[in-house]
Amino acid sequence: MTDTPVLSVRKISKSFNAVQASKDVSLDLYPGEIHALIGPNGAGKSTLIKQIAGGLRPDSGSIHFLGQDVTALSTVQRARLGLGRSFQISAVIPEQSVLENILLALHGREQSVFSLFKSAFSDAALVAEAKTHAIRTALGDRLEIKASALAHGERRRLELSMALALRPKVFLLDEPMAGLGNEGAREITDLLESLRHEAPILLIEHDMDAVFALADRISVLVYGEIIATGTRDEIRTNTAVREAYLGEDEDAL
Repeated sequence: MTDTPVLSVRKISKSFNAVQASKDVSLDLYPGEIHALIGPNGAGKSTLIKQIAGGLRPDSGSIHFLGQDVTALSTVQRARLGLGRSFQISAVIPEQSVLENILLALHGREQSVFSLFKSAFSDAALVAEAKTHAIRTALGDRLEIKASALAHGERRRLELSMALALRPKVFLLDEPMAGLGNEGAREITDLLESLRHEAPILLIEHDMDAVFALADRISVLVYGEIIATGTRDEIRTNTAVREAYLGEDEDAL
C-alpha cells in the first residue's frame, strides 16, 4: 500500500433526532486494499456507506476522494468521479433483463443518451462487455431473465455486475454475500480478491469467513463509533471487539 489514500473519511458525524448514527468516524482506503467495515446489527455501517456514496449528507466531517473534497457532491457526481457503490449507483430495473440492466450501467458510464435499449443492443462492443461482466459474476446463463425473476443472491450478483460496468476507482460494497449459499459466497470472494487489483474495496459484510479471507484491514463500528482498526489478527484478539460481539458473532472472530 502507498502512503496516499484513495478515499479518506475524517470525523464524520450524523444524527437522526436523538440517535447518533455516526460519531467522529475516520478511515482510509489505500490502493490495492480491501478494508472491511464490520459491526453488530444497528451499528451504523450502512448509514456510513450512504454518507460516503453521497446518499446522506453528514452533519460534520469531510470526505476526500482522489485528493478532492467530495463532501458536498451528490451521489451521481461522486459516481462520475469513480465512487462505485454496489446498490445506489447501480439501481436495478426489475422489468428489464440482466443484459439490459448491465447495458444501462455501461451507457451511464459513457454518459450517453439512448432511446430505450435499441441503440444499446446495436453496439456490439457494449453487448460483449456486458456479457463479460455477467460471466464474471456467474450470470452468463441468465442474460435474458428479468431482474424481477432473479433469486435474491442472483440480484446481488447483478448489482455487482453493474458496479463493475462503471469501472469505478473505488468499490463500495454493502454485503455482497447476502443471500448467497456457501458456493456462491466462495465465488464472490474469489471475484473480490481479483477486483482489488482494479480498484480498492470498502466492504461491509456479515460473513466473517469472507471478511477474514479478504480484508487487509478491518474497522469495527459499534453504536456509530469505530472502536478498533487493524489487521485480521489484531481484530481477532482485540478485547473490545470481542465484547461488542458477545451473543452475536463472537465465535466467528
